[in-house]
Amino acid sequence: MLGVPDEGTLLELHERLTYFQVPHVLIREPDAPYLGAAMAIGFPPQPRSLLRKYTKGLKPC
Repeated sequence: MLGVPDEGTLLELHERLTYFQVPHVLIREPDAPYLGAAMAIGFPPQPRSLLRKYTKGLKPC
């Protein structure tokens, strides 16, 4: 598991992954107090080498 400092950074990563057509799912929290805020990105099984290109610089949490 890797962490990002804020929702904006998570959304930027989601946009980059979408642009480069990397399979992923943006997960949003529907319940209060978050009400639709982006909380995580999930990846199906795929080579780590592909993901490292996009997650480089993120810290483990």
